[in-house]
Amino acid sequence: QISLDEAVEEFKKLLFNAVKKQLVADVPVGAFLSGGLDSSTIVAITSQYKENLNTFSFGFGEWINELPYALEIAKKYKTNHIELTPEKVDLGELLIKMQEIYDEPFADSSNIPTYLLAKTARQYTKVVLTGDGGDEMLGGYGWYKPFLYQEKSLSDSFLRTKLIWFIAKVLAKLPFYKIIASEARQSYFKNYLLYRHLGAKFNKFNSVINAHLSQNIIFNDKEIKTLGLKAQNKDDYYQPSWNLTNDLNDVMRWDVENYLVGDILTKIDRASMANGLELRAPFLDVDLASFCLSLPYQLKVSKENDKIILRRAVSGLWTDSIRNRYKQGFGGPVDKWLKEDKSLNALREDYLNNPKRKIFELISFDKRRQWANKNKYKTWTLLVLAVWLEKNNFDF
Repeated sequence: QISLDEAVEEFKKLLFNAVKKQLVADVPVGAFLSGGLDSSTIVAITSQYKENLNTFSFGFGEWINELPYALEIAKKYKTNHIELTPEKVDLGELLIKMQEIYDEPFADSSNIPTYLLAKTARQYTKVVLTGDGGDEMLGGYGWYKPFLYQEKSLSDSFLRTKLIWFIAKVLAKLPFYKIIASEARQSYFKNYLLYRHLGAKFNKFNSVINAHLSQNIIFNDKEIKTLGLKAQNKDDYYQPSWNLTNDLNDVMRWDVENYLVGDILTKIDRASMANGLELRAPFLDVDLASFCLSLPYQLKVSKENDKIILRRAVSGLWTDSIRNRYKQGFGGPVDKWLKEDKSLNALREDYLNNPKRKIFELISFDKRRQWANKNKYKTWTLLVLAVWLEKNNFDF
């Protein structure tokens, strides 16, 4: 148990210490600045320890533009602010370039602006601080709030689950029910919370999971062992590495272990290292992150607000417009890109309308239009996969 005031005091101490530690370097250190709460906080604190800080922001015409917010913070803290505003880029060439950088078909479209920003920053410095991790640690995503309205449902489900688990334990002592009860003990509780209440999120990956499970048909036991393939059923993909507490913190921790690691950090690490740039994320400092993960979710998110503890601790470092702005993602505007960029459309025509491409050894050429045309993000994902297969000489 910890009060909000106590948590704010400890959080602020750990945050400032995390920034201070990550500023230690024998080369100049800069910072990415989007004008969001997290990056603005990092720049504000960094400026207290370092003068003439280089900050970097990205604007892509009407597609991605956080420059006005970033400029406010840059002016407030008198940073050497560099804005990247490419008027014309070859998105087709960049998409191909991404397949050389990422050793997997990585379809997060924000990897392109991230790569371009890292490339610019490397001209000025070798180390950059970022605000990554703040959303996962402090409850910054919009999808957390709906769970607050399910709090009673979660509580009721917990009681039902405990009762069923108790019955399963009793039944386990009877020979006839031994197998059934054992299965209930192992999977019912985690499934009820993680599958029913996070079902929308997990269902998103069902097609991928089903493909992975086909390993049991495709490979023999020796090959499965060699490849390190362990999942035998869908439950294996939903099993968290921590003890469930049956509240919103479980959702946040799932994002930390999966979305943050598998998407956000993968994206920024490979985009930066491809340019010889080192990125550091103070919000992921081990002491700070451990503290944030231990906090009750009520100190992070309410029905009225997000990032409660961050706002209480450092909102005085922000401008009014930063304090009151809505969260803006950094993803590429795939829909507009596919409509307006000639090089990207040429690439799509070459890779998705050519039945001889490798991707059509994997999926049906005739059905791909029916699937992709309904959703431009699916088209983007298919295009990334198609290019990746060709560039890596993948054979089925």
